[in-house]
Amino acid sequence: TLLHIFPKVSPAGHAEAELTCRVAVASIWGEKLGAADSALQALQAVLARNPRHFPSLLAVAQIHESEERWAEAGEVLQKATEVAASPQERAMLLCRMAKVRAASGTALDQVSALYHSALDQDPTCLVAVVALEEMARVAGDQGQLVKLLEAREGLETDQGKRKALLSEIASLYAGALAAPEQAVAALERLLSLSSGAVAVQERLGTALIAAGRVDEGEFALSQLAEQFARAKQPKNVARLQFLLGGFAEARGDLAMAKQRFLAAYQIDPTQASTLAALANLLAQVRDKNGRITIPGFYDGVGELPPDIKAQWDGLDFDAAAFLGDESNANIPGYLGGTGTEGVGVEQLL
Repeated sequence: TLLHIFPKVSPAGHAEAELTCRVAVASIWGEKLGAADSALQALQAVLARNPRHFPSLLAVAQIHESEERWAEAGEVLQKATEVAASPQERAMLLCRMAKVRAASGTALDQVSALYHSALDQDPTCLVAVVALEEMARVAGDQGQLVKLLEAREGLETDQGKRKALLSEIASLYAGALAAPEQAVAALERLLSLSSGAVAVQERLGTALIAAGRVDEGEFALSQLAEQFARAKQPKNVARLQFLLGGFAEARGDLAMAKQRFLAAYQIDPTQASTLAALANLLAQVRDKNGRITIPGFYDGVGELPPDIKAQWDGLDFDAAAFLGDESNANIPGYLGGTGTEGVGVEQLL
């Protein structure tokens, strides 16, 4: 009806208006009446008069996409890209082309190239960033993934989504990519959005130590431990002391490791991990005579009382026979005492 009425009411020279009317008619055929073939016929009439009519090209491509005619859709989208008026329009069309190519089974590297071309046109094209991010996840390309997450975080306006992105970025840098300094930068941004969240503070302190900024990291974790202490959360205090002990042991500061592990044990003696860490630490710090070399370890340990020493000397104890298969091992000496004293006393320290 519109096509019959329009020539009678439109002034001469309104060719563009007539084409717009024909596109509107095609929309009615396709969207309201579900007659895709009639819509396509109306649009092709427009393109016969103006092959570069952008709205008609978009509409024809949409019809082909909905009918899963991928080759035809790709061809029309390519033409639309060539006549697009702005980089943003070209970027969105390139993204549509990428989806069409992916649906038709095109190789992933070619699909990826189209999304990258979209970003060349419009670096803020979130559709392209998200699509490439998903492809990087599937491929297991952590280096590419973190770059795309950083690009997406820069475009994101929702604070909650930004926090989730920064958390993942920090995890990738701290873990698979082994780049703790970059993890620190991401965690510092995350902390600024998180109002001092303790979980982020702990991650930041750990990352600082991993990045070689030991004093800063230990200070941050110690401050957090004090915060937990004020909040009467002893298990969290013990956990942080254990964590700091592990860092000290890793860098070879065994005296500090012992101090941290003992502090953790005194606060929460129920943690098997703390006991295991102490046992492992002591196993590392014996000299050739079996004595523990941690400075101050024997402070306060007195001499064996003479009466007990006399009783033990009268036992006629054979330490080598007692140790059996371990008889070749050094018997720890109790402050220079005998094998009996080493087996009987040293193991209790």
